[in-house]
Amino acid sequence: MSIRYVVLITLGLLVIPNLVFAQQTGVVNVEIFPTGGAHVVYILPVNGSLIVDLKLIGLPDPNFLVIVQNEKGEPLPYSINDTTGYMTIITLGSSQLKVDYYTSSITSKVAGRWIVNFTSPLPVILKLPPNATLSAIYTIPEGISTQDGSIVLSFKQGPVLIGYVQPPVNVVVQKPITPPSNPAIPPGSNTSSTTSPGTTPQSPSSPSLPSTSLTSPIILGAITLATVAVLVLFLLLRRRESAKGFSEVDAQIIELLRSAGGGLFQSELVNKLGLPTTTVWRHIRKLESSGIVVVEKRFGRNYIRLSR
Repeated sequence: MSIRYVVLITLGLLVIPNLVFAQQTGVVNVEIFPTGGAHVVYILPVNGSLIVDLKLIGLPDPNFLVIVQNEKGEPLPYSINDTTGYMTIITLGSSQLKVDYYTSSITSKVAGRWIVNFTSPLPVILKLPPNATLSAIYTIPEGISTQDGSIVLSFKQGPVLIGYVQPPVNVVVQKPITPPSNPAIPPGSNTSSTTSPGTTPQSPSSPSLPSTSLTSPIILGAITLATVAVLVLFLLLRRRESAKGFSEVDAQIIELLRSAGGGLFQSELVNKLGLPTTTVWRHIRKLESSGIVVVEKRFGRNYIRLSR
């Protein structure tokens, strides 16, 4: 019996599988690829909040899109603080959020063994690469199972730290098949071809060699990542909507309005932010065009209030 199955049986006796979490708490699905990269998907309820500050598991890979959607699949504006690792999302009245991105900062390879290390604000469902074998468990999971040849672990919110190894990538190259000798020509006979008058001699065709087959999980993983990225980009272009341009100043304006009960005069926002009036007005107009705030005239002054 392999070490992999011994570990599975031992953990199965110690913990009760529990891969379904309450909807009100949300969940994070993390799938590790053979290359060490990870696909992270947050699903969490909004609970009436206008702004959500979400702690990310690893920093998103800049080579791939970050998708933030509501329960209808509509994109939502967001900003990411690379220093703190937090994402700020404007919910626009949504009831559920989905955050989808790729990261390569939660895994590392040391002496041939992979280490997964991160801290999650929500319960986690972690799927290892196919045929991977657990080599160390520093954080005891709440559940363990297998899916499509992969180990699936569930953890409560908090730190996650495990180690695993995976078999080396096998490259299978099919050798060319030596074509058999022509059975119509017996050995030792004259092999020169004889042609009839008026016909063109035909040279014997060269045997076709079979194509080389390379089976590699790394190649398949890269193709999968590229395909997903192209599909996501296509969907975003169809919607013609983008979350780019949302800044920390926008988030500060919304937070100030919310803290003040829903509205402030423009001059009050300028004083609280400590920014030039033209800069604050530019951000207000952007939030107004997005339907987040409403600008009203009160006593000859601009009064800014939240639209929801």
